[in-house]
Amino acid sequence: MTRHEERELLMALVYELPFYDKEEYHAQYETERIIREIDSEYIDGCIKGITDNLDDIDLHISKSAKGWKLSRLSKITLAILRVAIYEMIIAGLPYAIAIDEAIILARKYDDDKAPAFVNGILNNVAMLSGLKDKEQTEK
Repeated sequence: MTRHEERELLMALVYELPFYDKEEYHAQYETERIIREIDSEYIDGCIKGITDNLDDIDLHISKSAKGWKLSRLSKITLAILRVAIYEMIIAGLPYAIAIDEAIILARKYDDDKAPAFVNGILNNVAMLSGLKDKEQTEK
């Protein structure tokens, strides 16, 4: 499975987060691992990282999505943003790659306006968290 395919599956798994509390979610994920035959350290690590840091990730979304409550975002958009923010802020994936991958997922799984919305939110997260400044100083 390619990293893009893993990320796509991860997005689908993160989509399920709002339907469970944390313990139920982890039990559900273990069931999904068996059914889908998921054998990916990347996905396992991301699931743990996202659930452990969910409040911080959602705070980044809230700060960057001015005028939008998390409850107003589509569940797909929310899942895409959570994965991308985890990858950029916590996992250390270069923000440009995380944003590009998120836009690809939004084009495939969400409505026509979602890619631009996801791009705007994630670029704002990158700017507010200092990732863009950090990249400039490294050049």
